[in-house]
Amino acid sequence: MQKNDVLDSLIVVKRSGQRCEFQGEKIAIAIKKAFDSVTHAYENKDMNRVYSSVLAKIAKDYQDRKTIKIEDIQDIILEVLENHQYLDIYNHYRKYREQRALSRESFTKKEQHKFLKSMEKLGLNEKEDPKLVGSSLPPQDMFYHFGKVISEEFAQSFLLDHKTVRTIDSGILYFHQLGYYAMGNPSSVQLLYSKFLEESAQNHVFDALLSLSKVIRSIMLEQHGNVMVPYFEKELEPILIRHFGLIWQETLELKLSSFGLQEILPMDLFRQKVSELSSLEINEEDYRYFYQSSHPIRTLFLDSYRESLETLQHNLQKALHWFLGELQFSYEQNFNHQKVSFSFGTEQSMAAIMIDKVFIQELVLQNPDAVIGIFKLKECLHFSHNKAMSDVRKLAEEAYFKGVVDFEFLDVSYNQSKEDVCYGVGGERAFFDNTTQDGVYVGEKGSVSFTSINLPRLALRHQHEDVEHFYEELLETLELAKNEILERFEYQCSKHNYNFPYLIGKGVWKFGENVKENDRLRKIFKHGVLQVNFVGLWETVFLLLGKRENETLAQEEAIKIVTYIRKVLDRYSEENNLNFALCAMDLDDVGTYFLELDEVIYGKLKGFENHGQYGSTFLVNRKVSLEERIVLEGKLHELCNGGHVFLLKEIPKKGLEVVLQEMIHGGVGYTHCDIS
Repeated sequence: MQKNDVLDSLIVVKRSGQRCEFQGEKIAIAIKKAFDSVTHAYENKDMNRVYSSVLAKIAKDYQDRKTIKIEDIQDIILEVLENHQYLDIYNHYRKYREQRALSRESFTKKEQHKFLKSMEKLGLNEKEDPKLVGSSLPPQDMFYHFGKVISEEFAQSFLLDHKTVRTIDSGILYFHQLGYYAMGNPSSVQLLYSKFLEESAQNHVFDALLSLSKVIRSIMLEQHGNVMVPYFEKELEPILIRHFGLIWQETLELKLSSFGLQEILPMDLFRQKVSELSSLEINEEDYRYFYQSSHPIRTLFLDSYRESLETLQHNLQKALHWFLGELQFSYEQNFNHQKVSFSFGTEQSMAAIMIDKVFIQELVLQNPDAVIGIFKLKECLHFSHNKAMSDVRKLAEEAYFKGVVDFEFLDVSYNQSKEDVCYGVGGERAFFDNTTQDGVYVGEKGSVSFTSINLPRLALRHQHEDVEHFYEELLETLELAKNEILERFEYQCSKHNYNFPYLIGKGVWKFGENVKENDRLRKIFKHGVLQVNFVGLWETVFLLLGKRENETLAQEEAIKIVTYIRKVLDRYSEENNLNFALCAMDLDDVGTYFLELDEVIYGKLKGFENHGQYGSTFLVNRKVSLEERIVLEGKLHELCNGGHVFLLKEIPKKGLEVVLQEMIHGGVGYTHCDIS
């Protein structure tokens, strides 16, 4: 969209008589909504064609005038649609204006009038509601769709500040999961699950995973994002050991009874010893009292131990197979498609290694969309002479190439703490807590809300100007994002424990169980993360600098932009005693949403590959070597304390083992394999 003196000086007169500056972006958004309201699939270039024609006509017809009415702008949009033969959109837009006029006559309050618009977006089939094209939603999902649309419009009409709504509509910021605003739901949480398992589930791995599935389902009902399980094998290990003890008792008793030896041997002592097991590994000397010098009984004893281990592993495999299938079923039934991440890999016991291996094998076998395994890689553990740990790492590497296991790197400086830093689905990261004295409290909290920034939009506005103008508007945009986040945060804090009986009432969020019935939740949610996400970093750099042969210059500018944002967010954290965090992740396909809006306004963006969306990673040039990417992205990962991901796009020639170690030394925090 080129600068135009006529449009820059034009004043828009609203129906209320209020005056404001001419903003072409609002016209572009209105045109996009009109195109999206019909079932025919038009391209962004069609929308841009109409938009450009509307601006050209306004500039021509109003060059000698100072003001333009909203109604006149809409008349011009209709005229252009008709002239360009977009007759289906013309008819729909004309009918829409007539309905709006009737609505304004019926409702005296603007909020009521706006809220009615949400009802008109709904339909029972794809002819009435274009969002349902090609779908065959069951009734419960259709109900969810209706509720989501109404809830989003209710939030914008009655709960959000008007300036916040305008910012969202403009496509500069994206307010994630707006439909949940009215309920005040947080986004995600780290689950330390063992204390929530039913008492009857403490001695059998299947019962434990059945109980865990219920816990996860209860949590998902009270939040709109994903669940992070940071210590999967560590919390399951004692249950597996107790389960083994029961299997071993039964197996040995069967063997002894077949020879009539059960009554003459000290079985009570054996049962007591087994009930005290703290590991699957045993010291044979501790059980010599049992078989004494009898070689046949010793053979029965050791055979029963080995057979019990085999039975245990088989039971674990069946339980995990069911568990992953159950999570996948719930995911497919859940319109919101919430996922679960399970972090593992650092425990060295025999039981933990058994869990890790079987879990990886089941992930590869089932490839569930609902679950991602996150292998916590530590150089001294997994690249050492410890064969068991190296073998688990190699299994995880195979699963990584299949996209079912990601790696987080515990050795990088910003991931080292008294408590493990926890990663979740897509690279979401829980980090040190600015609201505690030692800044260490990491676990049993999560993300309170997400907001994304459209960096390329700011670059498009200033690509022919001094780059400092870009930074000036970036600061203004960050202020808008902060105000938007704080507005939502305070609304969430106004809720009570009875609004979240499991998340807060049961204490999934730390200290939640201590909250009294009428207490606000600020004392709990203040420990959570307020995440500001950006997309399109490399597209932004390209637009600001133009086509340059010097890749180093582009990299330096990328680091400069992210450093600037991080410093501003750190200042917000200090000023508000909260945890603002910077992240770079692909959330809710926001990269696609931003690009579509920008191409309506500016036309096809040429000069870089976008594949239909702005990138969520830092990749600028596929010609850059893998080693160079690792070094560059490592610097940017350190700045993105709320989440980041290194996407591996091709199988490395030097082998994944070498590349993983390069990532550790290059400062990469988290990686996912995306080989299509």
